Amino acid sequence: MTNIRPGRLPLAPQSPELARAPAPVPAPLASAVGVPSTARADVFSPLAPRLVGFADARPAVEQGQASRGAAAARQVLGGAPPEALRVQHQLSETRQRLGAVLEQQAGLQQQAGDAVLAGAHEASLKRLSGEEAALRGALATLQQAEAAQPRADVERASFEVFFERFEALEKAQGPEAAARLARQTWYNDRKFNVAGGSRPATEAQLLKAGFPTSATMRSPSAERIDMGHVACALDWELNPSVYHGLLVDLEQVTFTGDLAAAAQAVAERGLDGEAALDQQAGAPDLLGDYDGLNLAARIRADRTRDVSAHLRAYYADGPEDRLGELAQHSRFFIRDPAGSPQRDAEGRLRVDRSALTEAVRTFTQRLDVVGYGGQGVSESELHAAVEVILDTWAQRADLAM
Repeated sequence: MTNIRPGRLPLAPQSPELARAPAPVPAPLASAVGVPSTARADVFSPLAPRLVGFADARPAVEQGQASRGAAAARQVLGGAPPEALRVQHQLSETRQRLGAVLEQQAGLQQQAGDAVLAGAHEASLKRLSGEEAALRGALATLQQAEAAQPRADVERASFEVFFERFEALEKAQGPEAAARLARQTWYNDRKFNVAGGSRPATEAQLLKAGFPTSATMRSPSAERIDMGHVACALDWELNPSVYHGLLVDLEQVTFTGDLAAAAQAVAERGLDGEAALDQQAGAPDLLGDYDGLNLAARIRADRTRDVSAHLRAYYADGPEDRLGELAQHSRFFIRDPAGSPQRDAEGRLRVDRSALTEAVRTFTQRLDVVGYGGQGVSESELHAAVEVILDTWAQRADLAM
């Protein structure tokens, strides 16, 4: 089955700017975008002068907010090498500007059907087309710089930029919009949007959001986390929809959806539990699932706090025991009458195997119904595969089943 995450809805292609970017330009970045050769190479930095012609294109979200958000995020999170962080900031800024240009183009093109307005807008559209080409060239150059950096450095820097952009968007548009744009940055296909009760984001909207294009990021504690899974949980929590209950709920778009896909891989392709988890529910995916569910619970418990503040507080200290926190509120863990998670004699958290088995099995069957595999696989085979996956998952996580 195609590797589709999270919750096993199909993964849409990432922002079209990756696919449509022109060949890398050999000239230095400053000359590639048409600014004087004496300009700094980091002309796209939020603190640098604007490019000529971009006075109206700079996203409103950047007006005095991103720099404050960036400083706050770095004070709490830290850890990213300066050069990697510089490139990620430039990539984000360039995407935002490109998104603003595309948005202006779309607005003018809608008016171009009017014969009177068509001529008036011709010069503006030509100018915007040139700016688009320059920005796509700049993106290609920056992507070359990114590709030359150590992957761990890029992932650390991406983690910080994710926080900065989420905070800036939350201040400008509200937490609901910030969460939705974050999710749609990585999961924007039709099935995800139908299940989430949302309209697909346009290329311009995704670019203006300014999030990193890779969802795999590295936290200050050096853990690789799929922040796309976290974003899905935030979107499902902050933007409730009747479709959540009908199609994919919060657990299914994260944790049980990943386990269900792994079970399908066992039943359909004969993979063992280890291989199936590696392919369909690897460590970054599951960490994102746990974190997303924990953050959703924190938000429910305290709606007065900014979501970006919840995010920073959660990741600033680790988290030290994400599964212990998950056990405090998840129905898949056994708790005593006082509500405290139960542990076995060896100190391992006790999982409610019956509840988890039923949830994973049910969603595995739902994936079959909507066309994600299951052809020729009997219910008993799927059930056996679920048992294999749960055993493997519990052993990896050192949990009592």
